[in-house]
Amino acid sequence: RQVRSSQYIYSFTPYLVSLPGNGYGLDGAGDEWIYNVEVSLKPSREPLFGDLEIIKSLKTFNKTLGGATFIFQIEAEKDGITYSDVKSVVFDAAGTKSITIAEKIPAGAVVTVTEVYSGASYKITSDPEKTQTILADETVSVDFTNDYDDRLNGGTSVVNHFVDTAAGRPDGGSTDQDS
Repeated sequence: RQVRSSQYIYSFTPYLVSLPGNGYGLDGAGDEWIYNVEVSLKPSREPLFGDLEIIKSLKTFNKTLGGATFIFQIEAEKDGITYSDVKSVVFDAAGTKSITIAEKIPAGAVVTVTEVYSGASYKITSDPEKTQTILADETVSVDFTNDYDDRLNGGTSVVNHFVDTAAGRPDGGSTDQDS
């Protein structure tokens, strides 16, 4: 049977042990029967993952400036391994939006989310940095709130996407030569 902890699923590989046993064929072992046989389990461990939801609220919006972009730096650390990402959300009206990072952060990881860009004419009215611990098969949330600050500065953003060239083709698998 599999065993589940708060951060991992442990599986055990079944194998056959004959009783009584003997050491025939092993270096220096004789052919005597061994009645007190000891066995060990063959475990494997798979990490469990949880979801992170970033909830963004914008109290007021200036339509004249166009879209309002907000950018978040996400840093998660567990067992010396760091998950790092940047996400953005764009508003075209006041309200609430959310971003969910699903099944990419291991359970037990400590995540720090920082709002690194608050829009050109918007100010953050909540704490700009939030920390949570990811729970297996659950969604943990952090929330941020901004408001229009009466400035008339427009702004925009760009989201870059990088492909791990060690894991596959540098163009992400495209067959287009111009990609």
